[in-house]
Amino acid sequence: MERAARVFVFGVCIDSQEVFDRHCLPAIAQFGGADATLITSTDKPIAVTYNQMLAASLDMADVEAVVLLRPEVEITDPRFLTKIRAAFAQDDRLAIIGVRAGPADGASLAPVDAVDDTCMVLRPSLTAQLRFDEAAFRGTSGYDIDFCFRAREAGFHVALAPIDVVQHRRDQHAPGREAHAAPAAPAQTSEAYRSAAAVWQGKRAADLRASMLRRIWLRSPDGEPRPDLGSSPALAAGFDLSHAELLEHLPSEVTRVLDVGCGSGSRGQQIKATTGAHVAGIEGGAAAARLARTRLDEVHELDLTTATQLPWQPSPYDVIVLADVLARVAEPEALLRMLLPYLTPQGSIILTVPNVKHWSVILPLLLQDRWEYQAGGPLQHANLRFFTMIEIAELLRGVGMGTFDACAAQQLPLEDEARLEPLLSAVRAYGADADEVATLLNAYQYVVVARRG
Repeated sequence: MERAARVFVFGVCIDSQEVFDRHCLPAIAQFGGADATLITSTDKPIAVTYNQMLAASLDMADVEAVVLLRPEVEITDPRFLTKIRAAFAQDDRLAIIGVRAGPADGASLAPVDAVDDTCMVLRPSLTAQLRFDEAAFRGTSGYDIDFCFRAREAGFHVALAPIDVVQHRRDQHAPGREAHAAPAAPAQTSEAYRSAAAVWQGKRAADLRASMLRRIWLRSPDGEPRPDLGSSPALAAGFDLSHAELLEHLPSEVTRVLDVGCGSGSRGQQIKATTGAHVAGIEGGAAAARLARTRLDEVHELDLTTATQLPWQPSPYDVIVLADVLARVAEPEALLRMLLPYLTPQGSIILTVPNVKHWSVILPLLLQDRWEYQAGGPLQHANLRFFTMIEIAELLRGVGMGTFDACAAQQLPLEDEARLEPLLSAVRAYGADADEVATLLNAYQYVVVARRG
């Protein structure tokens, strides 16, 4: 008979032997199980060392989980092993577990996009397939979050479990003394998240095919001659995401939709025709609102730049649509917080934002010192705020939309893509992935779907 897996492997990158010996090691001995295996290293970078630990675990028999710990983390939960086993048994696609404060029964899992390596528990089936990106992350942050993103893209789940640990930190005001701290909120610290940003958004955007987005633009150059930066025959003075491309991200079953910035109502009219849903609109322009009322179930005139609440009390909506709205208000976070109480618990926000990292913005800025507002595109006159993929993700997470997907991107490359090569050579010199950077430079606009975590 095949013996059941029973060994927990603990991996720790030690930067202070004193701290490790005082806090981490005794806790592993107490709560890690009789057959616990410990792998430690003082080598750097951490991503490289973690990969070596994962490889070593594959050579061991009966491994039930791999637990990566920081040396200052002390496991204090006597049911540590039981809770990990219960979490993995609850979801067979769960591959990464982080820790959070929670009920003592250990049954409540909270799905998240990513966790950090305060205490990161990995299912062996994941360690056999995935490694930390040691080429992109040579420092002490970002590798863990990127690892979680790639695990999710491979179809695995990431969640927090209510497991008690204490993270000891150095008291900055009294060197040598230590203070207790709760684990940092996983994957929500801006520094760590930004560390993973360039790699993650590049990998994410690389999966977005231009065939999903069908655009035809015409542009006539005017004004004084300027140095030739290259061009795209599709680059237009205006940008209008087609209804079909935005609406393909609607849930299969939707009954109530709020279209914020509905314009004349043509988008909402197509939503009604496609789904049969009740569609309400918000529009700041009086003339557009009058026309929208002939197409939608209800339309409310509201200035989104000053509103603090909706002027009516609707039942919650399944979907809230914001097409190119967040870039045009001074306080997009305040607008989202105003709207979220009107979204059902399982509802989603579908929004579009132009990508300020597009080459049509970056090249003039780098080569001509120009930031020129135009009639359309990422720098259109109406825009007050500017976003990259990571910035819109952070904004959404900041208001509690814990599940985020960049569902599509308008790929609008230079006609002669070789003209980007000098810039990409500089990117390589900084150690970044030039292919990923090129993908982001060609992404003109993102379609984003966000749900509560």
